[in-house]
Amino acid sequence: MLFTCGAAWFSRDWWLPKVGLRPPQQVSSAAWEGRSDAAAKRADVAIKQLQAPRGPAFANVTAGELLSYLLKEFGAGMHKSVDSVQAAVVGDRVLVRASVVTKDIPREVIGPFGMLLSDRTRVILGGTVRVIQPGMSEMQVKDVLVGGVRVPSAAIPTLLRQLEVGERKSRTAPDGFEFPTPNYIGDVRVANGKITVYKKP
Repeated sequence: MLFTCGAAWFSRDWWLPKVGLRPPQQVSSAAWEGRSDAAAKRADVAIKQLQAPRGPAFANVTAGELLSYLLKEFGAGMHKSVDSVQAAVVGDRVLVRASVVTKDIPREVIGPFGMLLSDRTRVILGGTVRVIQPGMSEMQVKDVLVGGVRVPSAAIPTLLRQLEVGERKSRTAPDGFEFPTPNYIGDVRVANGKITVYKKP
């Protein structure tokens, strides 16, 4: 079994494209941004302007600014095995990647390849964002890459539960997680590599 897994792992450049498991080229060339206090402050200023009655109707923020803002405001409950979080935008998808302790990734998510991974593994989540109700938004995860291998869609809910990503309620999509946002935000749209936050009418 170990020999078979090893052969599959080291020959992945040949077989991954044939089964559709190679990460999209856009992911490998994405402009990743980490969290910073400066980015969180820029997002905070831009978003708070929407609260004013005569303020702008929308604000554009980068992936790093939104990530920094959310982690500063609501990131206290992040799973202890998650580290080095970064974000990017590709087309209409928000991408979040992090270094995760490999043993905390469920076996049904990575299968026998877990034996070939190091102590920490890079995990990438890609999905869409929407406002569910005033004060709460949801990211629905469409793609997950663990160590460069695409995770089957059916295994995504298991990974999210194990890593305690965001909040989960009865209304939450099985492959999604919720996170708080200010009550005055009415919509979040991701398109053409941009994140636009709209005020509630």
